[in-house]
Amino acid sequence: YAKSKTIPRLFDGFDPCLDDYAKEFYNRADVQKSLHATDGVHLKNWTICNTDILDHWNWTDSKPSVLPIYKKLIAGGFRVWVYSGDTDGRVPVLATRYCINK
Repeated sequence: YAKSKTIPRLFDGFDPCLDDYAKEFYNRADVQKSLHATDGVHLKNWTICNTDILDHWNWTDSKPSVLPIYKKLIAGGFRVWVYSGDTDGRVPVLATRYCINK
């Protein structure tokens, strides 16, 4: 993190050290304790990508689409707020817009 201050932080609007900042932040004892991830003493090693989840999670119980759930809520008179981060590649805005238009 300190080394990155000696080079330009943004390249084409992208900060190449962004993962480093997140990793440093989520590995802090006070952050892990405040998120109730640990007791603040026995820390977990937080990483950007955790392939254990992909390798060991049973995805068969996941819904292929949330559209039926949205439709049921709306039909029941509920107002639904669907949010996608403006820079989040995991929840792309275009996919959310497509979903809402359905």
